[in-house]
Amino acid sequence: MKMKKVIILSILVAFSSLQIKAQQVRESDWPNYNRTLAGDRFSPLTQFTKENVSKLKLVATFDLASDINSFQTGPVVLDGKMYFTSDTVTYAINAATGKLLWKKVRSNTKTRGYGANRGVAYLDGKLFRGSSDAHFFAMDAKDGKILWETDLGSGTPGAAIPMAPLVWNNLIFVGIAGGDQVGVVGYVYALDAKTGKTVWTFCSVPDYKENPKTSTGLPVTGGGYWTSFGLDTEKGVLYVP
Repeated sequence: MKMKKVIILSILVAFSSLQIKAQQVRESDWPNYNRTLAGDRFSPLTQFTKENVSKLKLVATFDLASDINSFQTGPVVLDGKMYFTSDTVTYAINAATGKLLWKKVRSNTKTRGYGANRGVAYLDGKLFRGSSDAHFFAMDAKDGKILWETDLGSGTPGAAIPMAPLVWNNLIFVGIAGGDQVGVVGYVYALDAKTGKTVWTFCSVPDYKENPKTSTGLPVTGGGYWTSFGLDTEKGVLYVP
């Protein structure tokens, strides 16, 4: 029962002699899928109100043309630049004008998970994102150059990484999806942001070996991750929906 409670509520992120600091966010930025690591999605900007919202006018557009078959991204905005994704393309545009700064195409070996991607995370001049062939990679935020790439499950039929990751204290938190479609087991990964190497993993579905009374005749699947996590930086607790 204790194991089940931990799975539902949180995963404890353990660090030895590591100072935990709150994320510093400028008011005009939206640096994560949910803005803050805690996932509150609150903007402190006050320019738009219920009194003037009806007077807003279109000032810029950006046409993705035929680049997409599914568009579920959550834009990240930093220092006047907006970063967003489709299944195979990562974009950087001027947030004020909509002018394309760069775009990077990375073709998937196999398109899975409806070809969806929810966006990037940012840390120290790098962007991080997953792909629908279950790869995960880091990019240079200046030009989109891929800096490293790691395979988290391309050998598992149906496995994909549509969620927007979180980055904190040089760790990237991301999960595998696909359990609701083809029987993939959901795994959470903590990756080293500098190298992409796996620091730890957590399985959302307990393995039968931990419970001898569980039947081994049926495969245990499910628990995939489609949306971003939440993180309490003061307590070092990662919340996994």
